[in-house]
Amino acid sequence: MDKDFLTDYSSKQLNDDDKLADLLEHSQFEAAREFSRTRIGALGEPVGRSARGFSLWPQIPFFGTIIVPLSPFAEPAFKMVHGFSASEIDRLVDFARETKRVTFVLNDDAREFVGLDFLDPIFTEMQPTMDNVLPTSLFAERLDEYMRYRDEFDTLARVKFYQYMSAVTEFMRESLGPSADRSIGWASNLMHTYACLGILGYEDIKQAIADCIVDSPRAAHAMLLSLDMLLTGPSLDPHRAIPNISREELERLQALTSGQGPGGDAHQNILTQPDRIRFPSEIGKFLMSKLQNYPETLDACRFVCGLYDHHDLRQVVNSLQRAVSEKDYSAIESGTSRLSEALDNVWADSRHVERNRNAISAGMTIGLGLVGSIASGPIGPAIGGLLSGFGFQVLEQILQVKTDSISDRLSKWITPDYLVNIYEFKREHAIKS
Repeated sequence: MDKDFLTDYSSKQLNDDDKLADLLEHSQFEAAREFSRTRIGALGEPVGRSARGFSLWPQIPFFGTIIVPLSPFAEPAFKMVHGFSASEIDRLVDFARETKRVTFVLNDDAREFVGLDFLDPIFTEMQPTMDNVLPTSLFAERLDEYMRYRDEFDTLARVKFYQYMSAVTEFMRESLGPSADRSIGWASNLMHTYACLGILGYEDIKQAIADCIVDSPRAAHAMLLSLDMLLTGPSLDPHRAIPNISREELERLQALTSGQGPGGDAHQNILTQPDRIRFPSEIGKFLMSKLQNYPETLDACRFVCGLYDHHDLRQVVNSLQRAVSEKDYSAIESGTSRLSEALDNVWADSRHVERNRNAISAGMTIGLGLVGSIASGPIGPAIGGLLSGFGFQVLEQILQVKTDSISDRLSKWITPDYLVNIYEFKREHAIKS
C-alpha cells in the first residue's frame, strides 16, 4: 500500500467523518447511527468487539459479527497486538467475506499504515473505516465542560504523569518497537477517557483518578485503561458492541493499582508506590462463568462457530442483550438461564471426540458481566461485583449516574447498560472424552 493510495483512502474517511458530524450537529441521531452502521458494513447480531493482545479465534464464535480494530504495527508486534498473524490474513479475509462474522476498523489514520503491504487484502476487500469517530458536536451542549476536563487532566499530568508515560513507552519499545505508545494508550486517549467520565456523570470516579494522577501515576494509568475497556468505551460505542475483555489484562491492571506487578527499572524511579487504590463505586456484576472451547486456528474456529449456531447461541445472546437495554429484569433472569444451559450443551458436545476430531483440544473460562446502574436491580443469581471480581477495592454500591449532568444530545447516543464478555485466555482446560 503506497502513500498515494492511503492518502486518498484517508481523505474519504475524513469526508465521512464530516457527514457524521453534520448529522449529530442537527440532532439526527438515528440517521447518524445508521450512517455509522453503513460505513462499517452489514453487522450480524449480536455485535462484539475483540480484545487486543490475545488470540482472535476463540473470540469470533460468540457473535454475529466481531469488530477487530487495527493499529499500524509491523510483524512480529502485529500478531502480539491483534491476535492473528500476517500469514493468516488472506484466509481470515475469505472467512470474513463468506460468513460476515468478522469486520475491521482502523485505530489510526489510514496514512499511518504506509508500508504495511501485508494488510492490503483487508484495505482493498474489506475497506475498514475509522473506529468510533465521536465528533465534538456530540458534546456540543457541554463542550466547554468537556474541554475543561481535558485541561484539568493536562494540568495534573504535568506533575509527573507524562514523565511516567514516557518511561513506560520506552520500556514497551523493547517488545513492540517504535509504535509502542499505541498499545498502552497515550495522552490524548487517556485525556479523552478522563473527560468522558466527567461528561457521563461519573464525577466520583473521575475525582479518584485525579488524585492518583498526581500521587500514583501507575495506578492512574491502570484505572483509566480499565475504565476505558469496561465503561466509557462501550457506553459510547456507536455500534453498541459487546466488548471482549481479557481477565488476565484486568488482573494485571489491578495489580498496578495496589503497588504490585512488574514495574521495570525504566520507570520505577519516577513512580510513587501507591497505597491500595479504592474505586468509589462498583460498576456492574458478573452473571455467569462457564467453560468453553478454545479454538487455536481458523479451522477450529469454524468448527466452534458450527457448535454455537447449532445451539442458537447468537439468538440467545441477542435476546439477553435486548433485555438488558430494555431493563426487563424478568427477561434478563430467563435469558441468563437459557444462555447458561446453551453454553453447557456446547461444552458437552465438544467433549465428543468423534465430532471434535483434531478441531479443539482445550477450553477456557468465559465470564459474562453486566455494566450499568441496572446491575443494582433484581437481576437474579449474579455471582459478585465486576471490579471486585478482578481484585479491585471498591465500595459496596453500584454506581449511579448523575443523569442531570448528561446533555440531551449525548443521552440519545450512549448505551447506559450493556453486557461484557470476560475471557481467561491463558487458563486452558484439557478436553477429554
